[in-house]
Amino acid sequence: MERTFASSGSRDLPTISVSYSSSSSLGPSMPTRPVKIIPLQHPNTTTSSSLNLLPGALFSRWTAKVKRTTLVQWIDTFLPCCRWIRTYKWREYFQLDLMAGLTVGVMLVPQLGRVWLLGNDVLSVEFRYVCNQTQPSVILLFPSEQCLMQNWQDCTQFMDYVSYHKIKTAINLTSFDKVFVENMVMNVRIQKFPVDTGFIPIFVYAIFGSSRQLAIGPVALVSLLVSNVLGGIVNSSDELYTELAILLAFMVGILECVMALLRLGWLIRFISHSVISGFTSASAIVIALSQAKYFLGYDIVRSSKIVPLIKSIISGAHEFSWPPFVMGSCILAILLVMKHLGKSRKQFRFLRAAGPLTAVVLGTLLVKMFHPSSISLVGEIPQGLPSFSFPKKFEYAKSLIPTAMLITGVAILESVGIAKALAAKNGYELDSSQELFGLGLANIMGSLFSAYPSTGSFSRSAVNNESGAKTGLSGVVAGIIMCCSLLFLTPLFEYIPQCALAAIVISAVMGLVDYDEAIFLWHVDKKDFVLWIITSTTTLFLGIEIGVLVGVGASLAFVIHESANPHIAVLGRLPGTTVYRNIEQYPEAYTYNGIVIVRIDAPIYFANISFIKDRLREYEVDADKSSRRGPEVEKIYFVILEMSRKSYSSYTGSLNNPLTYIPNVSNFVAITYIDSSAVQALKDLHQEYKSRDIQICISNPNRDVLLTLTKAGIVELLGKERYFVRVHDAVQVCLQHVQSSTQSPKKPDPSAEDKPRIFRRLSKQREEDLSIAELESGDNKTSAPKHTKPHLEPLLSRKS
Repeated sequence: MERTFASSGSRDLPTISVSYSSSSSLGPSMPTRPVKIIPLQHPNTTTSSSLNLLPGALFSRWTAKVKRTTLVQWIDTFLPCCRWIRTYKWREYFQLDLMAGLTVGVMLVPQLGRVWLLGNDVLSVEFRYVCNQTQPSVILLFPSEQCLMQNWQDCTQFMDYVSYHKIKTAINLTSFDKVFVENMVMNVRIQKFPVDTGFIPIFVYAIFGSSRQLAIGPVALVSLLVSNVLGGIVNSSDELYTELAILLAFMVGILECVMALLRLGWLIRFISHSVISGFTSASAIVIALSQAKYFLGYDIVRSSKIVPLIKSIISGAHEFSWPPFVMGSCILAILLVMKHLGKSRKQFRFLRAAGPLTAVVLGTLLVKMFHPSSISLVGEIPQGLPSFSFPKKFEYAKSLIPTAMLITGVAILESVGIAKALAAKNGYELDSSQELFGLGLANIMGSLFSAYPSTGSFSRSAVNNESGAKTGLSGVVAGIIMCCSLLFLTPLFEYIPQCALAAIVISAVMGLVDYDEAIFLWHVDKKDFVLWIITSTTTLFLGIEIGVLVGVGASLAFVIHESANPHIAVLGRLPGTTVYRNIEQYPEAYTYNGIVIVRIDAPIYFANISFIKDRLREYEVDADKSSRRGPEVEKIYFVILEMSRKSYSSYTGSLNNPLTYIPNVSNFVAITYIDSSAVQALKDLHQEYKSRDIQICISNPNRDVLLTLTKAGIVELLGKERYFVRVHDAVQVCLQHVQSSTQSPKKPDPSAEDKPRIFRRLSKQREEDLSIAELESGDNKTSAPKHTKPHLEPLLSRKS
């Protein structure tokens, strides 16, 4: 057989003429029929795209990108707030952002007064007996200033407070004698240093953060991590404890900013939507149960796991108190009604945003009117703003690096998980790298004003979202409320009932229990449903931080499994077109005897090459086997590997017949990368097929893949004539070879019985020969008689 190519100067498609000489062993001569194909351009290895990976080329590409970036784009990159400022709808958004900011600010001020006790749960108490001429005194010396207590009632309230917050003291405070204490003056000061934790960071994040609903500040999980680590280094009552906490916030901020500058936000893409949904649903349940203590009137254990919370609620049932339960339930009912009316009716839309603030005002009025003694109140909040001070004790930085990395990881997972969930609910994309930068800068600036590590708060973010926040302006409003409150309004927060704040949190997190998503995943994708169940279950029973890590790990496991076990399709030709599609998806697709077309829908690399080779071998079965997995065929001459998937326009009839018109609407790359392991596997596969007189053809590889094949010698090994732009071009050329082989006299092959047959499901040898034109068109396919056996099906056959 000799192949002649048309002149390259022709304006028409290049032509391949295949002629067979009479002296050929393939049989008598056949007429030459020109076959038009599109030539494949082979890359020049000396000017390859791999040179673009050199440092000079990378720098040139970076500088070119910088030159193309406008000033507005640079501002939007570093100040995401400018994006929503330019398009801000004042009439539509301002009222919602204002109400959301007011609500979050009102919630945040009372929470800050006690958040440090979550981390600093051991207070050293020193007693000094002081005698003077007027009265004996007992002074309780704490690390800082003093809080005056003048009578037995104040003392008992302090002891209840200590017991309520699980504070360990040096001696038993309950051993005081009432008569002795009756005339005492006790000066007590509980450390108030981190009151400002949510003040500075919330301003910074509103400007530099990418999430529009996320509310950052102190969270219990980070506080506990700080306490567990620093407690092993220094006594919690020591001033060094405070300085190390500030230094830790600074280091966490630096790590987050470095990750953002290195554009490592893509790592967050591995947190799938199923993981986010399962995490938020389980966390919402845990947060709601943790707020139950304010409804029940007795303390429960602090935990991020559901089992200890339920056990604590059951074990303390004998301390149940009706007043906080009735007040909290009524406020919660009012909130739910206002939320429902705000969602269902346009004229009541403002009720949804006003609900949380209404709950706070209503609860405060009820407390002022009835003075219920069994309802826990926010209590006194110290006044004043933080002062600027640079972090100290950098000699401890090296020993704190592992702790800073742990807190950074947990804070990012929790914060980004919440932010992605809120972004999905509100219909916008989250910039992961910018999110890291916003969190990092908030922690750095917070550490300069005596704050410890901050991250996104689940409860406050839920409240912010439910209150109708549309942009970061709600965070600015919350920061202003905090600033004014700490300066002038702290007495107003003293009588806010804790059950009112708990009702706000519970009503907000109820909307984050996404059971509808679980039902949807069950019907659409069982794999994602399993991922949702794994994440939510581990979050409930093992804790929030463990739940996120397990969910991300499960996501990665699924990604690795899918990558290592890619989808492989056998293609057939759609009738009347030059389009080739999966024969499993398109039963009407025709396949050719002697030719098998395979598409691998994934990059080929070391992790999946073994699977791909095994799947190709699975198509090979002995003649004895009845179970068939691939195309049916008696003899294979060509294997065509399609390396990209395209939809080509093809029109073979009149416009009155829409079924014959296939528009060009997509271009999906299948094999985008091939590594050295895959190259070696192709060489082995070529040698294996060569022993069976099978040739490999490659259709439409992209530039990088073709360059790799050229450098590895695969192009020369297979022959440049075996590379095509389209699958149809490859089929046209291969059909002539197949027909010449099937029409030539067959010689007995002593080893034929030992050779396996491959790629089953193609139709078997037909009784009468069709011309090449008939084979290509697919329009002359006639149905086989009913009495015809399966092995007598025509060459151009439908998949059954």
